[in-house]
Amino acid sequence: MTDPARALPLLALTALALLPLGQVVPVVGLAGGTLALIVVVAGVRAGSWPAVRVATMGLLLGVFGLFGLPFALWPAIGVLWLSSRRRPDLRPDAGWVPSGHSSAWTWGLAVATVLGAAAALTAWLLSEPALGASTVQLVDLARGAPVGVIVGFVAVFVLVNPLVEEVAYRGVAYEAARAGAPVATAVVLQAVAFGTLHVAGLPAGAVGVGLSFAYGLVLGMIRVSTGGLRVVVLTHIATNAAIAALVLTILVPA
Repeated sequence: MTDPARALPLLALTALALLPLGQVVPVVGLAGGTLALIVVVAGVRAGSWPAVRVATMGLLLGVFGLFGLPFALWPAIGVLWLSSRRRPDLRPDAGWVPSGHSSAWTWGLAVATVLGAAAALTAWLLSEPALGASTVQLVDLARGAPVGVIVGFVAVFVLVNPLVEEVAYRGVAYEAARAGAPVATAVVLQAVAFGTLHVAGLPAGAVGVGLSFAYGLVLGMIRVSTGGLRVVVLTHIATNAAIAALVLTILVPA
């Protein structure tokens, strides 16, 4: 593999990691967007489609984020998926949702991951944390919303968000990282990008990035072990269900 073919996917992952940080440091987001645009142009010319996919996803994420859309990754993945129907090069080589296989070990790791994530978040919530602005808004809305609206939102958060994030990071981002780096490095790179995505999430700030990085690292290991997304998506769904339960029982009644 030529040096440009290795470098472009890694530059695309760098841009993807920088773009969400623009929510707290705008100049960093601008640098990420500029780098992503350069990678798209260079990647198309060099035929480095894994890099083009990640950089395009990052640009879309940044554009939708500028408009203040919640869950900006959703429309970003949607646009990329629709575009791939006309331009097959934008489709991940392994497909959008490769199934993979499973084993007792991977299911055990999945259960341990869900329990560990729930325990870490519970400890954080009970430590009287400073919530991010988006979380405060959602909690305030939940306190005055009808039960049916809350149930619908929770269902979408639990079922849709995990699928979108896994397609984006353990799918598109991991595949691009593998195009330019060994397996272990690729797992770390996608976890870094996944961590920065949650800089304004729950929890927010450095704690949120750190916990999300650790979570993404484990999910990346499961992705490698299973060769697909089935187990990681189900793990993520279970984790989001635990997060929703914690928010509804700890934050909303407060």
